[in-house]
Amino acid sequence: MVAQFRPRQGPRPLATAPAPAASRTRPTEEALDRLTLSRQIIDLAQHAEGTGVHLAYQVDFDHFRETIDAIPEKKDLSAMFDVELCDISAETGFWIKGTDDGGRTVHVQSVRFDDLTGTTLARHWEENRILYQPPGLDLDLRRSSFTSAPAAHQITGCVCYHGELWIHADFRGKHLASRLANIAMLMALTRFRPDYIYCLIMPDVVRTGLSLRNGYLHHHPKGIRWQPANSNESIDEYLVWMDGAELAELMERPLSVS
Repeated sequence: MVAQFRPRQGPRPLATAPAPAASRTRPTEEALDRLTLSRQIIDLAQHAEGTGVHLAYQVDFDHFRETIDAIPEKKDLSAMFDVELCDISAETGFWIKGTDDGGRTVHVQSVRFDDLTGTTLARHWEENRILYQPPGLDLDLRRSSFTSAPAAHQITGCVCYHGELWIHADFRGKHLASRLANIAMLMALTRFRPDYIYCLIMPDVVRTGLSLRNGYLHHHPKGIRWQPANSNESIDEYLVWMDGAELAELMERPLSVS
């Protein structure tokens, strides 16, 4: 299933399950130690519990939209996770909700799957520009560039996009961000066994080192070069990614929960 923009009117087509694929970048089922994977996810979730963040695995994307709308501190939901703008369902994605002891939402993040077999990430971006537009920016999509990063022309096959990572200010500075991100990345591995997993990150976030701490090994500036509607200066998002074999290595090295 490939993300495609569609207008708000009309019924949503049913999503299809990810198609199987075989490649050198996609870990085989036999290569996955699911017991170790499960233990790592549990350890990371228990660390979050110890800081007062209670996690829940979710696949209802109508509820995801409602949850994001109810968080005044967070930017609007990105189009690629919005059920009113594209096709996403339990078959092609999941999200994680974290609540505090009082039931307040203090954390969200999400992963979606796209089968890009026979195409590339760069071509997918060009064909679905509006889906990847950062919320809240007035951009000229026609003048924006989606082909600057060489890796975007190489990423193909079963691909996961990891985004919407947000933690309430009350829980920042507690060494949670990377551990929470690793939970979603490991869940993506066990659910989809992707050839690649990636995210799009603004330069100021890259400079904090967060994506490196999360485990992403490859960072390409100018992944997407957004062109503001009333300016000639572009806004560059980094393409941050790793392949499925590299993602599988997350299971082979201890993840600190201290």
